Amino acid sequence: MPGITALPKEVLVLIGDRLDNRALMASLTTCRIIHQSLSHLLWRIIRIKQGEPQVNFDNLTAHANFVHHYEIHGVVPWDYYGISFPGLFSLAIHRKALINTVQDAALMAQQDQYCITFFQLNPSVQDLTLYSMGNYPCEEFWKAIFTSFRRPRCLRVNRLWALDGRRLDCFWRACSRFEDISLSEMSSHSPSILSELSFESVKRLSMDWSFRLPYIQYPALLDIIRTFHNLTRLHWKTYRGEFPIEALTKALEDKTWPHLEDLRMAGSVGKDDGLRQIIEKLPPLRRAQIDVMMFGPSCWSNFRNKQGGSLRALDLRECRAFDNRWALDAFAFLEHLEEFTTPFIEIAHIKEYPNRWRCLGLKTLHAFFIRDPENADEDQVAFEFLSNFKRLESIDVSNTCLWEGRLFSVEEAANLRHPHTLRWRFDKGLEKLRGLENLRRLVLDNRFQEARVHDVQRMVEHWPFLAELTGILSADLGIREDMAVMFKNLGIDNWDFVDLCNSISK
Repeated sequence: MPGITALPKEVLVLIGDRLDNRALMASLTTCRIIHQSLSHLLWRIIRIKQGEPQVNFDNLTAHANFVHHYEIHGVVPWDYYGISFPGLFSLAIHRKALINTVQDAALMAQQDQYCITFFQLNPSVQDLTLYSMGNYPCEEFWKAIFTSFRRPRCLRVNRLWALDGRRLDCFWRACSRFEDISLSEMSSHSPSILSELSFESVKRLSMDWSFRLPYIQYPALLDIIRTFHNLTRLHWKTYRGEFPIEALTKALEDKTWPHLEDLRMAGSVGKDDGLRQIIEKLPPLRRAQIDVMMFGPSCWSNFRNKQGGSLRALDLRECRAFDNRWALDAFAFLEHLEEFTTPFIEIAHIKEYPNRWRCLGLKTLHAFFIRDPENADEDQVAFEFLSNFKRLESIDVSNTCLWEGRLFSVEEAANLRHPHTLRWRFDKGLEKLRGLENLRRLVLDNRFQEARVHDVQRMVEHWPFLAELTGILSADLGIREDMAVMFKNLGIDNWDFVDLCNSISK
């Protein structure tokens, strides 16, 4: 039977392109054909870091055609800026945010000029990431971004401070070329040229103003966002400040973003009543993430009723005032829901919603199920509940988002400090999940599940597409080792938080 080396080179390259560098290096030592076909893939991602051994400049120049992603960390020699990479798609520049000395300032100014040359030599860049830019770059830096790239797509900027005057104008002009913009830890005011700019290209905007942005600047920031008429995604996170509720409500009332379908609001957004004004004016959404502190019962009721006919994905993991019944409401009212993340579901309350589940197309669920140890049938209830969603492809019942962003009372915190998890056994109702034939991923809680080998073996037989099963399935090391062997033989990726497979993989 022919081996992998009999495959055409193009197929080998497609396979190699899915490997990380460590796996790729290992495969290159197997035979000459693999080495000849895949060795160029080692040049896909290049990182040049200040203070570390650099990639040989001559070798880098010789293999420039193969470089797709290029990163520069800190202050590096000019040579590494003066290269043209014909296939370069992604560029990341990491700076030192704080400029403490005159020498630091001079170095940053010099690096700005180097970057300008690099932009001009590499017009193929589509994704640009700028980290810790501080009080730099200069006007010419932003002008070069605006003029150099042929088809810019995604811009990510982190830690850009004290923008004003012409530099601010040049920054927003550069932003106007991109489709997807992500800004975090940035301080600025409205540009003076706002009326002259067109942001028709911008489709997706994410802003994390959790640092250095006082409330007084939010109205000015909203003036800018109102000019992004083609937005389909708006993610807005604040810290120690409130949204300009009236101005944002007016913008929604005026249908400023008629194509908006993906919304995230996080941080402080005033009181429940004020936030409800925003909820009432929202267009039909496909995706929503609600992390705001004062999203209360009134807001949830309005949101659920208004978005029930359109919402496909909902994330409530950091909703501070979350109530368990909201999660069950989502299953009962949001009929088109396909992805749902919620802090927890109390099994005791499931019986309050008999046969009312409408989101039968659910594909992804992340929720910790809280079981009452004194009620023996709650495992059965939970598995019966999950069995309704036959299109599920990913189930995550770990407690990773149980505490995220939540404000618990003292009594709640005491009850949840050591919550009881589901027991994945046939005698506890596990057989009810046989119908989940599309399941590809299962993540369990990071504590013992009391499962047995034959429980898991029989269950996996009914999940033909299962590729990942994560979690501690048993307290017995011998049972876990037997399961690890079984998963290895079935090609299922398994990690149970201990390194059981060292001896198996050798």
